[in-house]
Amino acid sequence: MTERLSGRVEQLESRVDRVENRMNGLASSTQVSELHARLDGMDSQINTRIDGMSSQINAHLDGMENRFNARLSDITRIGIGIALLLSAVGLIV
Repeated sequence: MTERLSGRVEQLESRVDRVENRMNGLASSTQVSELHARLDGMDSQINTRIDGMSSQINAHLDGMENRFNARLSDITRIGIGIALLLSAVGLIV
């Protein structure tokens, strides 16, 4: 009788171990799913920030390009003015 009870206890302990392993597996897969969801959320936040920063950088570059073109235009006008003045004075033929 003791041997039978001992065998039954071992069977029950084995079942408990299997159930615990399944529960741990479920907990792990739930944790993995939660981690994936968190990573996806963080990825979206990062992409949103990158898009915002990219827009700011592009706007800044456009402004710099406009200022550069304006300065280049000013320099060209000054150069033409100097050439006309020198031509009028007779230093340039």
